[in-house]
Amino acid sequence: MSIPAHRFILLFFFISLVSPAALFAAKEEKTTGNKTTSLQPHKTGFVKMPVSTTKASSGNVTVAVPSVSEKTTGQNQASYVPDENDVKSFVYRWFAWLDHQVEDFLFLYHLSKEDLLMEMPEVKITTHAGFIKWYQAARSETESIMYEVGDITVKHLAGGKYSVALSVRCKSKTIKGKTRDVKYKQNWELSVSPAGRLTINRYRVKKVK
Repeated sequence: MSIPAHRFILLFFFISLVSPAALFAAKEEKTTGNKTTSLQPHKTGFVKMPVSTTKASSGNVTVAVPSVSEKTTGQNQASYVPDENDVKSFVYRWFAWLDHQVEDFLFLYHLSKEDLLMEMPEVKITTHAGFIKWYQAARSETESIMYEVGDITVKHLAGGKYSVALSVRCKSKTIKGKTRDVKYKQNWELSVSPAGRLTINRYRVKKVK
């Protein structure tokens, strides 16, 4: 059966609108229980990244955050070397997690177990247990919090480590209605785990005017 000429022209027109790149970049989702597997972009190509949803403690907002079971890079993990943009992306992700007050295990995944020192104005932390205790106490007292991050500088150190300097402004409100607006300077030292994930070894916070 022949196709009328005007229908053939319309069919060709619509097909031409969908480029191979658009088809490849389209998100592929498969929901199983409470987890969604999505096709996510990465500098080495697209990789499937498991995503879990964690409910923020303020309001009824639900935020999607990467699951700790994600396979990191889509390339050989042993040869993965984060670049400056990878490090900056990790910094922004860290503070987005703090904004949404996500579960503590997401932070622990990126904190060293053997060599950790977090120095903050109110506490010094050297273990995962210490971080959990501090974070749960802070989260229980906080109604809302937002971090403004800027002036991030990244330097490569010997041994595959990185130093990170940044400025942070923290605006928060406690469950009792008290508001705070504080500025900090932070300095981090990061390493890369055998699995290829960025890991915090040093985390120093200093309050500034």
